Amino acid sequence: MNWGKGIVIGMSLFMTFILVLVISLMSHSVDLESEDYYQREINYQSEITALNKSNELKEKVVVTSMENHVSVVVPTALNCENLEIELKRPDNKDLDQIFNINNTKSYLIDKTKLVKGHYNIEIRYQVKGTEYMQKQTILI
Repeated sequence: MNWGKGIVIGMSLFMTFILVLVISLMSHSVDLESEDYYQREINYQSEITALNKSNELKEKVVVTSMENHVSVVVPTALNCENLEIELKRPDNKDLDQIFNINNTKSYLIDKTKLVKGHYNIEIRYQVKGTEYMQKQTILI
């Protein structure tokens, strides 16, 4: 075999590799983090303010993963209103879930209703009219 055939075979293999790579990458769906990301960008400063305010609290809402449940515990000293927990799946927005919790200090989310994987959790609540927000990640 001479140099010409080797170069042609090498280029053919490389082009085949690139073609397979492009086809496989185009077949994956890519979900946006949120459909209204322009509006969220405008309101980002209020989100930062709510995160900073929640960091100043001595007692915060605690979310922990247990064997069969995800536990949400609100400290007794924290008189929060309109508690909303949003579980977001980064890889599939159809699996996102929102839980509104009122008039209770503890709440259990059944893990059998959640698909196993990585979740980003956003906890939003108000205390005396002031907005607070916490973020964390959890593995189910």
